[in-house]
Amino acid sequence: DLTRFHLVAYVSFLLFAVAAIVLVAVRKIPFVHSSGKPKRLTQLLSRFMKGAAGLSRRNLGNAASLTVFVWMLELTAIWVLLAGLGTAVTFYQMLVLVGAGALSTLVPTAPGYVGSLQLVFAAVMTVFALPPAVGVAAATLVQAVFYGSLIIAAALIVVLRWLRRLRG
Repeated sequence: DLTRFHLVAYVSFLLFAVAAIVLVAVRKIPFVHSSGKPKRLTQLLSRFMKGAAGLSRRNLGNAASLTVFVWMLELTAIWVLLAGLGTAVTFYQMLVLVGAGALSTLVPTAPGYVGSLQLVFAAVMTVFALPPAVGVAAATLVQAVFYGSLIIAAALIVVLRWLRRLRG
C-alpha cells in the first residue's frame, strides 16, 4: 500500500533517473537537422558537456561534497523554520519539500519566487496531510530569512563601497 508520500518520492526519483538517462543518451546520439546544423537543444547540451568536461575527478568530488553540504544546511535551516512553526516533519519529507521548492524555481515567476514557492510548499504540506497554511508561512519565512539576509548584506556592501569612493 503506497502512501502519497511514497508515491511522490518514487515519482520524483523516477523523473530524476529518466532525466539522467536522457542526458546521457543525448550526448551519444547525434541530433542534426537535414541541413546538417545541430538543433538548439543539442547545442545547449553540448556546451554544458564541454563545461562539465573541464572538471577533474578531484574537482568534481569537491563540487559534489560542497553541494551536499549546502543542501544539508538548507534542509536543516528549513527544518528549524518548520519546527519554529510547530510542525514536525521527517527527513524524507524535507527532501521532497526542498526538492519541489528547487524545481519550482525553474518556472519563470515573480522576483524572489514570491507566490510560486508558497504554492509549492502548501501543495507539499497537503500531500503530507499537514495544513497548507504552514507551507505558505514556511515559504514566506524562507524568503524573508534566506533572501532577505542576502539583500541586506548586498545593500551594506554597496553602501560601504559608495562611502569609500566618496572619501577617496
